[in-house]
Amino acid sequence: MSTKPDAKYHILIDRDACVSDKLCQDHAPDVFTYDDEGKPVVMTENTDWPKNLLWIAKNCPVQAVKIIDAETGEQVWPPVRTV
Repeated sequence: MSTKPDAKYHILIDRDACVSDKLCQDHAPDVFTYDDEGKPVVMTENTDWPKNLLWIAKNCPVQAVKIIDAETGEQVWPPVRTV
């Protein structure tokens, strides 16, 4: 995975939670590919995220796609629950 220094977000995939339903690659094939285990892999991180990236994360059936703000390190999606 390559990262530009000016990337606004990082995408993390929770491989243990992922059920490999292919939502990621179906909706952003230029960002996601799948490894030999059928798990999604982020091919590249850059500032040209598809507009549907947040939609992909929100619609992941097991919330395995996490979006992190590159500057602050805060999790953008899914929202972090505070008690």
